[in-house]
Amino acid sequence: MFSQCSHNLKMTDNIVKKYNNYCRSSWGRRRSKLIYSQIKSKRKKYHRILDLGCGIGAVTHKFLNGQVEIFAIDRIPGMLNKFKKSISPKLKSKIYFKNKNVSSFLSSYRGEKFDLILCHNILDYIENKSDFLYLLHKVAKKRCVLSVVVMNLYAEIIRKARKGEWIKAIELNRSRRYHSNNFGEDITLYTPNEWLKIFEKTKWNIYKWSGVGIIDETLYKNEQKRSINSELKLSELYPYKEQAILIHFMCSNP
Repeated sequence: MFSQCSHNLKMTDNIVKKYNNYCRSSWGRRRSKLIYSQIKSKRKKYHRILDLGCGIGAVTHKFLNGQVEIFAIDRIPGMLNKFKKSISPKLKSKIYFKNKNVSSFLSSYRGEKFDLILCHNILDYIENKSDFLYLLHKVAKKRCVLSVVVMNLYAEIIRKARKGEWIKAIELNRSRRYHSNNFGEDITLYTPNEWLKIFEKTKWNIYKWSGVGIIDETLYKNEQKRSINSELKLSELYPYKEQAILIHFMCSNP
């Protein structure tokens, strides 16, 4: 299961700093905009939102303008502090912050259910993915939308090959083990088809899946000048989504 509180204070501070820099980079800002646009393309209003592993609230921020109640869950206090500081006082009443392991939160939660659940860069770190996805059903309203963002094995292999790291690319293809610099943990990567098979074993229905970000991140340096709408259309097409850095699954609770 996703490890919790396993980092000492210095390591935790380093994780928060790295993740904050990642989210505020051109690629990070573009990533958040694209994910948000993919969610909003369903044209549904969300009133109760659960953000699991919310980090600094890169995507959640964009939902704050509406009539909404948000539960933001993260295991790292520094992430939540960054999130809190970035919100104006008049908006803070819309968010409930919980410093807790996401699985512990799901197991113990007994409140009103949610109509949107954000699970971004979390499922990669969960060992028993089917059990975790089952837990999400317990807190989901009927027709709840689940937004899951995960890494793509294909993209990481190609990125290493492009750098001329042939041996590392071959080893990654063999072992599928990847070290996350942002969180300092080793995880197993999957291909898009393998992720689809994981979801087939659950009650969640995938109604759309898209890619998030092309492989060459240097092209995002001028992201403010680029139209998000063009990439939004492209993100649902092959071969873009099969080779994208991240995969975004949009699911519904029947």
